[in-house]
Amino acid sequence: MVGFRIALSLGLWIGLTVLAAGQFLVVPKGERAGSVSPKAVKAEMHAYGAYATARLEVTFTTDPDWSDEVDFMMRLPDNSEATGFAYWFGDEYVVAKTVEKERAAQIYQFITERRRDPALVELVGRRQFRVRIAPVDRSKDLRVEIKLVLKRTKGAFALPLTALFKNRLESADLTLTTPEGWRENWGREGKLEGGRRIYRVESKPWTAKSDWRTSPPPAPVVASVGRPAQGEGTILVSYTAPKAQQVRLSAPKGVLAHVYPRQANLRAGDTVTFAARVSAHAPSSATLSIGSHSWKQSLSKQPFTDRSAVVLWGADHVNAIKDRAQIRQWGMWLGIPTKETSWLAVPKAEEAMLKEARVRFAFQEYWMTVGRYGKNSKQALAGMQRVRSLYRDSNSHLERADLDANLKWRLEESEHAVMSILGAQYAKAVAKMGKSSAKAKEFSAGMQNILAARTIYRYEKYTLRDAQVYAIEEALDSRVALLLGYDDKPAPRTVSSRDPELIRLWSALSYSERTDSGAPYYLQEGLKVAEGLRLNVKGYDEADNRQIARNAIKLAPIFGSATQLLGEARAELANDQFSTIGAKWYAWENGQTKTLKPVRERIKDLDELLKKFSLTPAQAKGQLIGILENERWTQPRGELEVNQPLLSPDQSIFVQHYKLNPLTVKRSLYRDDFHQTASWWASLHYQIRQDPAEFIPVRAKLDYLAKELELRAPSTPDEVTNGHWNVDARDNYVLYLRRYGPDHPETLKAKQAMEAFDRSIGNTQRAEFRADILRLGYELDNLSYRTLTPEESKKRDELERRQRELFAKMGDPLLIVVAPPTASVSARLPDGRLVDMAWNSRALRWEYRFDLPPGSVEGTVLIPVWIRTAGGAVESRVERIHVDQTAPKMEVEWTRTESGWRVTVKTEAAVARVNVALPDGRRLVLARVKVEGQSAVWHAEISGVIHGEAVVIATDAAHNRTEVRRSFSLR
Repeated sequence: MVGFRIALSLGLWIGLTVLAAGQFLVVPKGERAGSVSPKAVKAEMHAYGAYATARLEVTFTTDPDWSDEVDFMMRLPDNSEATGFAYWFGDEYVVAKTVEKERAAQIYQFITERRRDPALVELVGRRQFRVRIAPVDRSKDLRVEIKLVLKRTKGAFALPLTALFKNRLESADLTLTTPEGWRENWGREGKLEGGRRIYRVESKPWTAKSDWRTSPPPAPVVASVGRPAQGEGTILVSYTAPKAQQVRLSAPKGVLAHVYPRQANLRAGDTVTFAARVSAHAPSSATLSIGSHSWKQSLSKQPFTDRSAVVLWGADHVNAIKDRAQIRQWGMWLGIPTKETSWLAVPKAEEAMLKEARVRFAFQEYWMTVGRYGKNSKQALAGMQRVRSLYRDSNSHLERADLDANLKWRLEESEHAVMSILGAQYAKAVAKMGKSSAKAKEFSAGMQNILAARTIYRYEKYTLRDAQVYAIEEALDSRVALLLGYDDKPAPRTVSSRDPELIRLWSALSYSERTDSGAPYYLQEGLKVAEGLRLNVKGYDEADNRQIARNAIKLAPIFGSATQLLGEARAELANDQFSTIGAKWYAWENGQTKTLKPVRERIKDLDELLKKFSLTPAQAKGQLIGILENERWTQPRGELEVNQPLLSPDQSIFVQHYKLNPLTVKRSLYRDDFHQTASWWASLHYQIRQDPAEFIPVRAKLDYLAKELELRAPSTPDEVTNGHWNVDARDNYVLYLRRYGPDHPETLKAKQAMEAFDRSIGNTQRAEFRADILRLGYELDNLSYRTLTPEESKKRDELERRQRELFAKMGDPLLIVVAPPTASVSARLPDGRLVDMAWNSRALRWEYRFDLPPGSVEGTVLIPVWIRTAGGAVESRVERIHVDQTAPKMEVEWTRTESGWRVTVKTEAAVARVNVALPDGRRLVLARVKVEGQSAVWHAEISGVIHGEAVVIATDAAHNRTEVRRSFSLR
C-alpha cells in the first residue's frame, strides 16, 4: 500500500541557514509570504515537578505588504516541545486539531483557494514549525496562541522570552505559578493561593532582557509520574549533575521502556530530563538510579492532569522511530505535528467548507483503494460507503436522486486527479527500474483497475496504454527540463547520452508512439538554443545558454539522429524568415486580391533559405507544410466541393519538388475539415428538429474527405463522440426519444437522468421544463417537411404555442411574429438593442431568440415590434413574454505563471461565455478548452502584474450571470 500513497508536494524548499535558539522568521523570498513582527505578548508558565507548561499569546503587528497568506517559521528552544496552537478569527478562538499531514495540506489548499480562513502548522525540523494563515486581514492585528511543555535547564525552568522576542514590544503581561518553596529570579512578590505561589508582571513597553526562571529546592532528582488505571504510564526524571559525568536512567527489568535520552554527558550544574514509558505491569514502586544516585520511586496509578508531560516523552519517541505509519499513529495519539501529521485550525464559519474538503479527500482515497484492490474489493466498497456518508452529510439539502447524479460527477472529477498521481508514479518506476519492474506493473495495474471502474466514461475511449504514454511523455519532459536547467534549478555541469532514466522512459514507448510524440519539448528548445548560438542569432548569446546547449547536444542521440534533430531546431530558428517568404504565397493582402508569381519562382526563394540554414526538406518539413497551410487558407476557393482535388496544381508542384508525402500534406491541410464535418454530421442527429435534406450534402462531404485522407468515415454519431466529448444527458434523451418514442422505459429513464443533472447544478427551471420542450419539438418535427391537413396544422399551432411558453419559462425566450415574408420586422429587446428578426422558411414566420439582460426579474417582459410591409406601411405591436432566471454555477482557479497569471474556470456545460475584467481596464474572453461530462472548462493566459480586484463573469444562454471576485496585491 506504500506505493499507492498520495504523493502530494508538501515539502519546503527553504534553504534556511543556522537559526537562533528560537524566533519568528519570514519564509524566504520566493514563497508566498507575509512578514511578521511580534507586537505584544501575554504569557504564563506553570512549574510542576520535572516539567512545566507555558502558554504564549502573541500579537503580531499588521504589515501593509501582507499578501493573501501570512507564512512564517517558528523555532522553539531546545528545552521545549509544542503541545497546542490556536488563533483568533475575528472574535472566535479557533483551536487547531491534529490531522494527517497529506489530508491537512489538501484541506488547507482547498479552503484557501476559496478565500477562507484556516491555519496550518507543519513540523519542518526538530522543534521548527511552519505557520500559515490565510487570508489575513491587514486592518487588524494577528493573534496566535502557542502552548508548550518545558524541561529544566541548569536546575531551573525558564519562560523562553529572550529567544522568542528579540525586539522591544509594545506590551507584556506575564504570569508565573510555582509550588510553595520554589524560587524565581526576578525578585517578585508572589501571592500564595491553594499551595501555589503566583507572580505577575505587566509592562508597557517591554524588552526581554532575561528569561523568567524558577527552580525547586536543591535535590539530586525531581520526578513526575502519570499512570492511567489501565495501560502504560509516563515518567519524567529531572537530574542536575553535581560534577561532570556521563549518566543514564536505570530501572529493574520490565519496569521502564523507551527511555530518552539513552545517556547524557553533563558538566557540573547541567540538568537532564529523562523520559520513559512505565510498563502496564510495573509494580507500585521501584528502585531507580542515575549515576551513583539511587532512590525508591512511587509508580502509583494516578494520571497527569494534562497530556503535556506525555508529549515530552512522545516527541522524543516520534523523533527516534522511522516507520511512517508508526509516526502517523503516535502523532495522532499525542496530538502533535510530526513528519506525518499537522495542526489544522478551521473557524466554525467554515465548517461546511471543511466538510467539503474532507469529502474531496475521501473521493481520492476511494480511487486509490480501487487502484490497489479493485472496485469490487471489500476495501473499495467500504471506501464508497465512507464517500457516500460524507457526501450526504455535506449535501443534506439535496434530494436522493440529485445526490446520486451529483455524486457521479464528483467521482469523475476525483478520478482524474488520482489517475494523474498513479501515472506519475508509474513513470517514475519506469525511469528508475524499467517498464517490466514490479513497481511499474503495480502502478500500471492500479491504473487499469481505475479504468475498469469508470462507469461514468461509457462514451470515452481512454485505454491503459493512453494513460501510460501520457505519463511517460510528461516524465520525459520533466527529466529533460531538470537536466537542461529549465525548471528553476541549476543544470548539472555534465549530462550523459547514456542517461539511464531517459533511456528507460524513451524505450518504454513503441516506435509509432515515439514518432507521434517526437523528442521532448525541452530538448527541442535546448537544441534551438545550441543552433542559435552557433549561427549567432540575436538574443541567444547568454551565459546560461551555453551550458543548456552543451547538455542538449549530449542528450540528443537518446531520441534519434542528432543531425536530424539539430536540423529541425534550425528550421524552428528560421521560422521568422519562413513566415516572411511564406507571405509571398498569400493571394490576399490588406483585403485585396493580388497576382502571385509562378510557383517555381516562389520555390526558388525557399530553396535559398534552406541552403542558408543548411536544411534538408525533411528537416524543414513542418515549416514547408505550414506554407501550404497558409496558401490553403489565404487563397480560399469557396466551400469545398465533393470530388474536387484537395491539392491545387501549384500545391502539387510544391509537394513533388520537396518530395513531401502527398497524404501527409493532405491530412495536415484537411484533417480539421474532416473532424469538423464529422462533428457537424453527428450534431444533426442530436437536433430535435431534423431536415432530412440537411444530411445529404454533409454526409457526401464527410465520405469524400474520408476517402481522400484514407480515414474511416463514421457510420453512427456515437463513433464521432467517442473519444472527443461525452454525450450529455440532453443528447442522450433526444436519441432515446427518436429511437423508442416518448413513453418507452429507456426514454423515461434518460429523461430522469437529464432532470437530475439540471437540478444538481441548481437549474430548477430547466429541470422542470426542458424535457417537455424537447418532446414538443419531437412532435413538431413529425409535422414538418410535408403538407399538413387542417387538423394537423391546428395541432402544430397549439404545439408551438406551448413550446414558446416553456422556452420563456426557461429564461431563453423566442420572440415570434407572424407577418408576410416580403415584410421586414424589427424589435426592441429588453436590453435596449434594436434588432432585425429572421424569417424562418420552414415555420413561415419571423423569429429572434435573445438573452435577457442582467437584473431582469421574473414576470412579463414587453417587447415592441415594428412590421414594415413591401408597400412601405408600418405596423407596431407589443409582444409579451414571461421569464424566469437562474444564475449559473462557477469555480475559478488563479495560477501564477512566469509571464503573469493563468485563470481556469469550471462551469456547467450550458454556460455560453466567460469573461474576466481586470483592474487595469483589460477585458478578456476565456476560451472554452474542453467539456468534461456535464461541465465545461474555460481558460485564459494573462500577462503582466495584476494589482487590484479582478472579476470573472459567467453568462448562460439566458443571460444569467455569476461573478467571482479576487483581490491581488503587489508582492
